[in-house]
Formats: sequence, structure tokens, C-alpha cells
Amino acid sequence: MLALNTRPARPMARAVAGLLRAADLEPWAVEGLLDLGVERHPPGSLIEPSAERPSEAPQMKWLLDGWLCEARVLPNGVRQIFSFAVPGDVIEAPSSPRFRSVRAVTAVECVDVADLLARAANPDTFLCAVLRSLEQATERRYDHIARLAQRSAQVRLASLLVELHERLCGAGLVRSDHLQGDEFALPLRHEELADALGLSPVHVTRCLKSLREQGLLTMKFRRVSGFDRAGLEKLCV
Repeated sequence: MLALNTRPARPMARAVAGLLRAADLEPWAVEGLLDLGVERHPPGSLIEPSAERPSEAPQMKWLLDGWLCEARVLPNGVRQIFSFAVPGDVIEAPSSPRFRSVRAVTAVECVDVADLLARAANPDTFLCAVLRSLEQATERRYDHIARLAQRSAQVRLASLLVELHERLCGAGLVRSDHLQGDEFALPLRHEELADALGLSPVHVTRCLKSLREQGLLTMKFRRVSGFDRAGLEKLCV
């Protein structure tokens, strides 16, 4: 069950930054949006279409805080994660869970895009930003297909981490240190990384150990430190 709250918070500012980045908007374009109703979803909950809107209409959510994953559970019970959404992203709630589902990895705060467009002074500009964000998500899915088909296990993991680092940087969620490497929260269990990369959790653990031994990163308590992006990108070439 979701709850509504209109309290402005830092997550809104991060999401605004993500939307500005997606469509190269000017800061003034987001004025007046801090009073949008915020939906809250607990970890593990499904992000479903609003019952108040026509079922055939696209149902999009703008992620303010937390992480989501888009996945499908196969008949044998195996889960394949297609993508992760981070603050600032726009996701489309599936009309049917048969083909895919969107589930909260952590506690999540989001707003309904239809409400955003209704309140925006220039809805056409925001619509372009939303569509661009969805286009970028589609591009990342194709990148992920290539990652699974063409990369070794270690390079799969490294390239996914580089992608997430870049996106988190855009949302202001990375603490940069040119001497010791970047640091950021990565609230993903080894099982979730495994389901995204077509590996076993044990294999993910081995790959993380290898990356640590190469001095490229350290992952502890769902937090990455010493992140050497240049070194990881070199590994992915």
C-alpha cells in the first residue's frame, strides 16, 4: 500500500537534477514542482499502474529516491533482471506482470508523471524530458543485451558498475576522491547482481574479489569505495 505526502525533500532535488540532465532543461523549468504528491513504496513491493487512470494509458513514474529493478520471472522460477532505475529516472509501470514487473529494491519515493505534466508550466518541455529518459532506458537495455551476450563474467560486472557509477554521478550520489577513488551506495545484493548478469551469486562474489585484488574497487555493506573508473573502463575495452 502506498502513501501520499507533499513534504519537499532532498530526493526531489536529485530527481529534478536527473530530469534536467535528460532533456537539458533550464532550472527555472522545474519551479513549482516541489508540492507534487509523493508515492512511497516499501522494499519488495510492485510498482503497478494507478487504478484511477485508464488501463490503456501509459503509466509512468518519476523516481525521486531509492532503487527499482525491471525483471521477468521465468517458468522455472529463475529471475532475469533487465535494468535498474536510480533517482532521477522515469519508469513505465507495466500493464501486465506477465511480460515484466517493476519492483522496489529499496524503499522508494516517486511521483506520477501525469501529475507532473498537469502541474508543469510548460508540459510539452517536460514531456520531451520524460520521453528522452525512457529512450535512454531503452538504450541501456540494448547495452545490457550486448553485455550478457559478448562479455566475460568479470567484464559484465565491471561494465554494469561503470554504467551505474555514471548515472549516480548525474544524480549527485557519488562522493568523488581523485586520490582514493569514488564512493557510493550500491544497495544491491549479490543475488540481484547475479540475476542481472546471468551469473550465480557465488560467481558474483568471485568477480568482486578479483576486482578488489586488482585495486579497482571495494564493496562492503552495500557500499562501493575506492572505485577506479578509469581502470574499470580499461578492463571493459
